[in-house]
Amino acid sequence: MSRRLQMLQVARLARRSLGESADLVTDFLHSRALPAGGFGNRDGVADLYYTPFAIDALVAIDPQPRPPTAEAPAGTAAATSTLAPEHVAATRAWLGTFGGGESLDFVHRCCLARAWSAWPRDACPRAVRETLGAGIDAHEAADGGYATRTGATRGTVYGCFLAVNARADLGEPIAAADPRAERIAGCVARLRSRDGGFANEPDRPLG
Repeated sequence: MSRRLQMLQVARLARRSLGESADLVTDFLHSRALPAGGFGNRDGVADLYYTPFAIDALVAIDPQPRPPTAEAPAGTAAATSTLAPEHVAATRAWLGTFGGGESLDFVHRCCLARAWSAWPRDACPRAVRETLGAGIDAHEAADGGYATRTGATRGTVYGCFLAVNARADLGEPIAAADPRAERIAGCVARLRSRDGGFANEPDRPLG
């Protein structure tokens, strides 16, 4: 099970915690859906950073998922199971305008991978997945971790977190036996702070 699905399993408990407010949250999320695709930021502009958060929030909290379809079979945590049909098509087309994320920074490449993971795997062309994956791999630091900039000497906890999740979102998780997993674990271990937490810089007193 991917980390996204694990997260959604926990997030689905939010409806119980929110009580009557859950419907207000659902209505707000739907109100941020833009006719041209994606979800708006505070200025009402389609935003690749906010879009996967909105999609996953709706998948988790919407009490009235749409009937199963070929694109969203029963039991899938797909955008097509909760978004209005016209917004499904518009958002899928909007995501396609980013191609393989060549013009995006590391964080937004990872956001694009997360957004595509809300669709069945074959919705995102293989060439796009491969280009996205290569772009993420380009952020591997000299110590085996991942950083938000290329050519970094050492990775960060944040960079490793994003890279590992993005790889899983692309359907290519980094398995425990993969040499990259050991390098990432080593990077994160070196970032353990003196209080037992973790920081993005080594030898910090607090995590």
